[in-house]
Amino acid sequence: MRFARQFAIVAVAGLISVQAVRAEEKEEKHEKEVKIEIKDLPKVVADAVAKEVSDGAVVEAEKEMSKGKAVYEVKTKKGDKFYEVKVDADGKVLSKKEDKEDDDKDDDKDDKDAAAKKDKKKSKK
Repeated sequence: MRFARQFAIVAVAGLISVQAVRAEEKEEKHEKEVKIEIKDLPKVVADAVAKEVSDGAVVEAEKEMSKGKAVYEVKTKKGDKFYEVKVDADGKVLSKKEDKEDDDKDDDKDDKDAAAKKDKKKSKK
């Protein structure tokens, strides 16, 4: 009985320390991500995103360092769908995925404004 109790204490302590390490790693990752203005995206990155999500409006951009290289995470909206496109500094698309929901609910107004501007530009053509 005593052994089982000691084992349970050690197991719980191990789980707590693993969770603390994971939380710290997640926090470090977010520290590396820097929100940038859409107008500050390098042209080669903006072009790659436009090609990947044609007729989509860029609503948010972040720059992060990965293995010493800049990687841009660009969120776009096409219709009622959101996409996240990761592009390196040379314009190579690293990944593209559909966001199942708008994960930055506080920026909904910005998302709608960007999409409206995109639609307005199309209607002028």
